[in-house]
Amino acid sequence: MRDISNRQKTAVVLAGSEGLGLAAAQCLGEDGHRVVIFSRSKEKLEVAETLFAARGREAHMFRGDLTSAEDLERVFGLVDAQYGGADILVNNTGGPPPGSLFDLSDDDWRAAFEGQALSLMRAIRRVVPGMRARGWGRIITIASLAVKAPIDGLDLSNFMRGGLAAIHRTLARSLAPHDVNVHMVLPGSIMTARSRGLIQKRADKLGIPFDEAMATSIGRIPKGRLGRPEDVGNLVAFLASERAGYLTGNVIQVDGGMYGGIG
Repeated sequence: MRDISNRQKTAVVLAGSEGLGLAAAQCLGEDGHRVVIFSRSKEKLEVAETLFAARGREAHMFRGDLTSAEDLERVFGLVDAQYGGADILVNNTGGPPPGSLFDLSDDDWRAAFEGQALSLMRAIRRVVPGMRARGWGRIITIASLAVKAPIDGLDLSNFMRGGLAAIHRTLARSLAPHDVNVHMVLPGSIMTARSRGLIQKRADKLGIPFDEAMATSIGRIPKGRLGRPEDVGNLVAFLASERAGYLTGNVIQVDGGMYGGIG
């Protein structure tokens, strides 16, 4: 095992060119980590690169499809060759489409499994051997509050992310002896393009103005506002830091107090 305590850590952020992934990437960059952003959108990668430059930071952009095993292998091969491996993996995906069990087709379920589960498992399998060998690593998956409180009308998300949470707890125990920590972060209502789209969809379904649907969403949050992407990004950066070195296996909601359970 090599001593990497003074080595700049490399963080790979999947689907990191916008929303929660970009916020996580920016907060990790502010903590001094080298950041590699993976996204399939050339335009969004260019915007993300500009935002990093505006903060006086540099991020390395990689265009590829999260569901492509070949694209994932290429980005991790590049990270191995140029930076000595990925020390921090931030698993992030776009959420699966809304719908109930009775509305969703077999193809919907297959696509959700490929995009929200199998792609992340591939990424974890790819980085863990190097993390074990170096004796240090962080795997942090951004999921959804649906892990703890299933959300009506988001059956794909409820199913996929609940299963991922179980796998993460297993991984956390098996990797703890190697100082590889594993966590899940569960955003509640965070102001992203996806959240705005879901609120608009609910407004359309109920035949009410967007502002009324937004007020209903905010009314369920004790903090009295939707979260900001950086609220999630700051937690990701903390969990990746040495300050959280003794923490692993956690499933932590970022929801302004909306979740009412104790588990």
